[in-house]
Amino acid sequence: MAIVDWHQDRRRGKDVVVKELVDQLHPGAIVLLHTVTQDNSDALPEFIAEAKRLGYTFKELDELRKQSVNTPISFH
Repeated sequence: MAIVDWHQDRRRGKDVVVKELVDQLHPGAIVLLHTVTQDNSDALPEFIAEAKRLGYTFKELDELRKQSVNTPISFH
């Protein structure tokens, strides 16, 4: 999942970033954030806390790769 966050000249604030991420959150989601504005880094702690409150956990992509060695990965 990704949000439109790659425009360096279009800051929207951390609250908008958090809302957009939470609205798109779903089981198996891979979150993509760009590092071009301060908004994402400001929003990240709040997003992580909210996702955890909703019962989600976070893992590294390497963990996903290890689990799926013999199982195809579906990105639907």
